[in-house]
Amino acid sequence: MARRNLRNIDQRIINRTIKEGAAKGIDGISTKKIASLLRITEPTIYVHFGTKEKLLKEAYKSAVDTLYNIVGLSSGDNLDVVAPHNFTIIGQQARTHPDEVIYVFNYRHTPNFIEFAPKKTIQGEAIFEELRSAWHHGNSPENAAPFCPYIDQQLYLYVLEMISGYVYSIAKKDLPADETTAKFFSALLLSSLRNGKALFKGMLSEDDKKELQKKAAGCGLLQDDK
Repeated sequence: MARRNLRNIDQRIINRTIKEGAAKGIDGISTKKIASLLRITEPTIYVHFGTKEKLLKEAYKSAVDTLYNIVGLSSGDNLDVVAPHNFTIIGQQARTHPDEVIYVFNYRHTPNFIEFAPKKTIQGEAIFEELRSAWHHGNSPENAAPFCPYIDQQLYLYVLEMISGYVYSIAKKDLPADETTAKFFSALLLSSLRNGKALFKGMLSEDDKKELQKKAAGCGLLQDDK
């Protein structure tokens, strides 16, 4: 019985960490409390995860993997179809796994949190490239001026923050997890992304454009939309 109880100990520790982090916040997580609830010794947690910080990070990764099992983007995909479909899937997952949603939200808003680099995940890279294309027509070489990668990163973070707020509201039961709500939020997101470049350009004076042309040389930020 003892061996069977310890077989999935890593995942049991992670699951309890997620529950504690959702209920009490990241700062409220106690490895002593987790050990007591799981009927193991506190040192066992550190044998498996090394440090509390590593445990919290592994719990975050586990929660993200549970929530964001979405349809990937491919060249030629109609984003008007893919986006609301993915929002619907994520909303349903948020309703089913509220603890994971709240843990992810709490963890992402800790002072020292650093978001995953989009290139490290298939889904992240697909979203990142779609945003880059929307603002730069895909013309953003690796040696482009620093301002363009900065904008790309800010767009990516904006999308993640909007999705995070959407699923958090569902987990808290402030929003329904239905297709109409998913379409509403995907419309807000797509509208802000597609119209944002034109609105930004409309705010710029001629001097602003000259300065930006230097900062954003080589990435087509001021290129007219086709």
